[in-house]
Amino acid sequence: MNNAKIVLKNTLYLTSSQITVIFIGFLYSLFMARSLGPSDFGIISFALAFSGIFALFIELGFNFLTTREVSRKLSLSQIYIGNIVSIKLILSLICFLIIILVLNILKYPLETTIVVYLITIYVIFNSFTSSLNSVLQAHQIMEYQSIIQVFTVILMLFGVLIAFKYELGVIIFAEIYLLVGLISFLMTLIFFSKKLFFPKPKRNYKLWSNFIKNSIPLAVANVFSVLGFR
Repeated sequence: MNNAKIVLKNTLYLTSSQITVIFIGFLYSLFMARSLGPSDFGIISFALAFSGIFALFIELGFNFLTTREVSRKLSLSQIYIGNIVSIKLILSLICFLIIILVLNILKYPLETTIVVYLITIYVIFNSFTSSLNSVLQAHQIMEYQSIIQVFTVILMLFGVLIAFKYELGVIIFAEIYLLVGLISFLMTLIFFSKKLFFPKPKRNYKLWSNFIKNSIPLAVANVFSVLGFR
């Protein structure tokens, strides 16, 4: 398949999946808000916003950097994803510990604290999923990403509808987020391993330094963008 057809195919997959994700996401948000009410829906919204801000310090600008560099030289795939995974493992642990510290210092209610923990783990899974997708994009293999996105958002809607029907609490909704994030990560990992290779953590401290230095401008832009929006 020539490059023009590959680009067209990937564009169609991504565009159709994004439209589907936005539409279904709108639907399950409506059911979630209806089921939880203003107070509990506010807890979910706070957890997503709070953990999302910390997620910026896990992401930095690694995904864009990975896609850009690997697309130039595909042989860098294993080196890049292996080192990115290692960096993100460390950053995820640091951010999670900071979140635990902040929530305990500010003495948030137990229910809110549990929800934030669950949503934070969900966000971490999403971060690793996006790293795998960044390599798939560099290899111009985007149909798997699109299929998984649509499947997981349908799964999210299904979970929310069950919770809505049985009038389950806010912690259950947070657990649904976590379960969907885990499934999305595992599916992406399986497809990634079959199509390319199984990603293994690697340690190249010189490369880590280079990653962080090059990703800081992207990270700063993302931080101000998200802070301004939130």
